[in-house]
Amino acid sequence: MDPQEFKTQLANLADGRLRNLKYVERVSSEFSEGHILRPMANAMAIAMAYAQFEGYVKDALQQYLEFVERQNVPRMDVNPCLLAYSWGPAFRALRTNSSLNARIKFARARADEAEHPLRFSKGEREIDTRSNLLFEVLDELATTLGLDRASLTPYKQKLNALVRKRNSIAHGNRAETVTVVEVEESLHCVRALFAVIESCLHAAVDDRAYLREGSRASA
Repeated sequence: MDPQEFKTQLANLADGRLRNLKYVERVSSEFSEGHILRPMANAMAIAMAYAQFEGYVKDALQQYLEFVERQNVPRMDVNPCLLAYSWGPAFRALRTNSSLNARIKFARARADEAEHPLRFSKGEREIDTRSNLLFEVLDELATTLGLDRASLTPYKQKLNALVRKRNSIAHGNRAETVTVVEVEESLHCVRALFAVIESCLHAAVDDRAYLREGSRASA
């Protein structure tokens, strides 16, 4: 897969999610203020906005990992963040059994695979958003995958407000109300984050951020 093919797939992914958000917006605005169903429509809009955001993040980051795999980069040339991420199953096994033999086995396996192309297990490709994609979780995912996180920071408060509002609704808090303004702000936030994440992934591909610095210079 070349960079342009990846970007096209990413754009198609975003377009699908944006269409879904447009439908959410239409349903939410179908009922006028004071209509008996307006509060439920607003609450559903918040829940769906979050669902579209979480789904996009999972799918977009998975596409990025698949792109990186298809570059067939030797592990010794991979960005340490991504390399450590690929070792997730081995790290978890080592936590379960940290005996001397287990540590030696771990070290030997890492040394033996140095020249092998980077690969991710099925579990690592299935991005874990913890079903509660607060800014801190998104920031950790971006750090783990070696992405530039700076452009995400301005959305910290708005994203966390959306997640907490969604959680309150999901937990059946009857006292929780959702205003039209909150729906509009949530949809705007999610759309903006789609663009920011897409830009981050474009930069990662263009700059070959999946390579360690020394390898980028020689690539």
